[in-house]
Amino acid sequence: MSKISLSTAWFKGNYDDMEGFVHDARSWGFSGIELTSALSEGDLQEILKIKETKISSIHSPCSPVCLSQRASPDNPPLSSLDKEERDKAVFYAESTIEFASQVGAEAVVVHCGFVCIDSNGGPGHSSNLKMLRDKLYRLYEQGLWKGREYAQMKEEYQQARESGARKYLGATKRSLDRIVNLASKYKIKLGLETRDSFHEIPQFEEMQNLLEEFGGSPLGYWHDLGHAEKTSRIGFTLHKEWLSHFHDKMIGVHIHDIIGLKDHYVPGTGEMDWESIGQYVAACPIKVCEVGPWNDREKMAEVIPFLKSKGII
Repeated sequence: MSKISLSTAWFKGNYDDMEGFVHDARSWGFSGIELTSALSEGDLQEILKIKETKISSIHSPCSPVCLSQRASPDNPPLSSLDKEERDKAVFYAESTIEFASQVGAEAVVVHCGFVCIDSNGGPGHSSNLKMLRDKLYRLYEQGLWKGREYAQMKEEYQQARESGARKYLGATKRSLDRIVNLASKYKIKLGLETRDSFHEIPQFEEMQNLLEEFGGSPLGYWHDLGHAEKTSRIGFTLHKEWLSHFHDKMIGVHIHDIIGLKDHYVPGTGEMDWESIGQYVAACPIKVCEVGPWNDREKMAEVIPFLKSKGII
């Protein structure tokens, strides 16, 4: 059996029970499961009762308490400037780490949050930057990504983010300082995931800064193929640059394909340049196939053969 897990992101809408999901994952050749916040409390309890189910990793927030309170990866964010909100985000991450140690998972994947601005560049809502991002996406999808309007919109997006980035990165560091200590105690690897929008944390230089600042701790780099490809396509850090620069600190990878600016497709059904990235992905210790529930079921049986054909597993 190949050493690659299947994320429970595929579960929702495709199964009535976890037993069927685990059975199919095994029959397709997956060696383990990554748990996510898309599960219900009942789903989580059910999967833990299935014998010989290997939990390779957990995408925070995901624990009985996180699911009961319906926490999500970005709500509340670890980057919040509001201490009460940030404390809650830390609590959910710590709960996930403790849960990971109980079920034998190797790693916990975390989102670090995002930069928020108001119309004057001060603390505000992420929706202001999301609006600029969506305009950039529309121009890209219209084939106008080489034009002046696109360049101006991209510059506006960058400047808006830069105006508030330092405060939010500082808040992220305060959160991580607490989380990393607990991960060290439980010997759980902590993966900072590549994000798919420029207003999110960390971007390239921020990732480098965080990995250096927390050097020697369980904190490492978690690469997401679709996210890195998406930001590369709209003109920010090149996909391969993420991999070539952080490959030695990479503890895990989310594997999926991309069409245009939409990712989480079954590997081999989209436009990903597998030849260019294959060597880096193959060397990654924890591999997780993370595909959206809208994908065709029959394509799932082709994931392992495809990745083997590319030398990734």
